[in-house]
Amino acid sequence: MAKQKAGRSRAPHDGRRAALARAQVEAHKRRRSGFVSSIMSRQMYGTTSQQNASYIGHVFGKMQARQRLLTHDGTSKKHRTFSSVLKTKTRVVEMVAEDNYLFVLETGGLCTAFEVNTGRILCYLNVDTDEYIRSIFYNRVNKSIITVFVREANQNELQCRSIPFMLVRKGKPEEGLPILKSEVFTHPGFIEFDDVNSKVLTFNAKKRLYRVWELRNYEPLYSIDGVGVKEIKVCKHLILVICDTRRSGSVQPMRVLDVETGEVLFQHQQPIHRGVRIDICELFNEFLLVQQAGGSLKICNIKTKQRWEVPRTKFIAPEGFIFLYEKRCFVTIRDKTASVWDFKGNLITRFEDHELMYENSNTNGISITRSQEYIVSYCARRHWNGDMDGTINVSCTSNGRCVAKISREQLRFDTDHHRQECGQALQDVTALVYNEERHEMYTGNQNGDVFMWKC
Repeated sequence: MAKQKAGRSRAPHDGRRAALARAQVEAHKRRRSGFVSSIMSRQMYGTTSQQNASYIGHVFGKMQARQRLLTHDGTSKKHRTFSSVLKTKTRVVEMVAEDNYLFVLETGGLCTAFEVNTGRILCYLNVDTDEYIRSIFYNRVNKSIITVFVREANQNELQCRSIPFMLVRKGKPEEGLPILKSEVFTHPGFIEFDDVNSKVLTFNAKKRLYRVWELRNYEPLYSIDGVGVKEIKVCKHLILVICDTRRSGSVQPMRVLDVETGEVLFQHQQPIHRGVRIDICELFNEFLLVQQAGGSLKICNIKTKQRWEVPRTKFIAPEGFIFLYEKRCFVTIRDKTASVWDFKGNLITRFEDHELMYENSNTNGISITRSQEYIVSYCARRHWNGDMDGTINVSCTSNGRCVAKISREQLRFDTDHHRQECGQALQDVTALVYNEERHEMYTGNQNGDVFMWKC
């Protein structure tokens, strides 16, 4: 999560695919895997939401699956040396699209780099034949792709490599730079990439030590002692340290740090019901969101101490969050439904005709435009006879209106070969990324197929 979904992408300690429960998206930034880059500026295409909606509707109304990209090249000398697991086509779980590059990661651990203009494979990011990549992240600060991987001999230890785009183009990922080498990441350790603040957060479980690194040069900035810490979360400019409650009784002690220096900015004591599970504990700028199992959502401005409460009948703990920084609101995902809320607990948008295809909260099938005005998702369409198929829906985050939809009836094919190659482009989509600069979209599916969409 990668992930796209701006925000953060946490690689799991045991090498399993990171199921992103939350993705933080900032305007003017492109999220790592699953989220996308800039929409054309409002100055260029008008200032009203109606004009923007008209433009977006026009773009997606003309969008067609133009080409199927083959992630496995059996004639490649490198591909032939891979293990049988890497050589097997598996589900696409992450994609990163930037400039003329597309990176595709499969559950089996193979990561393929494409040149978009030609559709040809530039290289495989798996440097060694026993290297299984578990997550990818685009580092916009130094224009490189970061791979998080394990090796066959030790699948419980995560390692990282930074590969500049220049080396990807040359087909020499092996010349990339191993990073974070001073740390050992085993269960329950993790590596988390924060695109919003251009930082890396790591946890060395053996040393019980959190560390914050600079994404620009991968140098450590400061450490946080993990003794007495339950969890750490990163948001824009801040770090939330959630402390152990065993000695605190009916309050949840927290510290808020400056993400650049580690300096403690606020101490906060959040009242809680002792012994009741905390389902939500999130910090968005100065707003703290806390919800315990079966309880109401409590929102606190940690600067002014102003508080709001949303009854549990109105707000049920979601499976996933997407924070929209510039719009100062957040999207919740629950039961295949996305909704937009403000930080006083008001429901401000319900999306029409926007039932997500999958039950889980994986955000790789969702993209947010840079303006944060539109959400692009793989959705389910139900028919009168009980059948269901997949569509790609584009909805406005301000009013919930569906401004565009790509369905199977919309697909057009130039030749029988084109139909044979791209006829299944809307089936079982598991990853989606929209490159706004190029007005292109890329989708990957359950079978390991990748499709390029163009106007």
